[in-house]
Amino acid sequence: MRKKIIACMLVLAVAVAFMPTAAFAAHKVKMKTYNDVLKSKNTVYCAGAAGLYKVKLKKGKVKSKKLIFRGPDVDGCYSNVGKMKKKGKYIYFVSGENNSDEAMLFRIKTNGKSKKHITNTGWYVIKGKKLYTTEYEPDPTYYRDFIVHYYKMTLTGKKKKETKTKVRMTDVFTNAKGYRMDIRESKGYAYDYLVTPKGKYPLGTVKMVPQVYRSHEGK
Repeated sequence: MRKKIIACMLVLAVAVAFMPTAAFAAHKVKMKTYNDVLKSKNTVYCAGAAGLYKVKLKKGKVKSKKLIFRGPDVDGCYSNVGKMKKKGKYIYFVSGENNSDEAMLFRIKTNGKSKKHITNTGWYVIKGKKLYTTEYEPDPTYYRDFIVHYYKMTLTGKKKKETKTKVRMTDVFTNAKGYRMDIRESKGYAYDYLVTPKGKYPLGTVKMVPQVYRSHEGK
């Protein structure tokens, strides 16, 4: 599903790139997000096939691990979680749901509690105490086109309203040199590993399930 989300977002990005220059005259907000590993001191947040892990380190080695968000089913060696950003006691990230190829923005406390679905988008920027998003809806007049909306809201998704502020989000895999995810496949299971400068550590396993994705057209 992450493959489908990324593919859809690439199509949207190309479409936006060919918009008239005047459309980008408004103010922009920027942010960098992380698709594989987000390291914060001695804690690492990892996007695996099973979902989002919180991993505690000691001298670069895994001390403890916990799956704090179980992602949608996967049918291959990839993660359905990505675009992670830490803000205070919360991790913001993009995932989806089973039988859907729509990107959804979530946040969850670093202790794994208070999970919240904020809105349906794969494009967001946190600026101070505000959350900015770019959201798309199918154009009813032509199925290959999209109507673009820009929103501003609180960090919880409340007081959502349209804005002229554009979102510019940059994706990278990790914020820490030598840290990355390695997802392997064997006999119908996906195995999540965290690679650090000290070695390679197993995090979890999930059974792969063949997916059939439904279209959101006409909803």
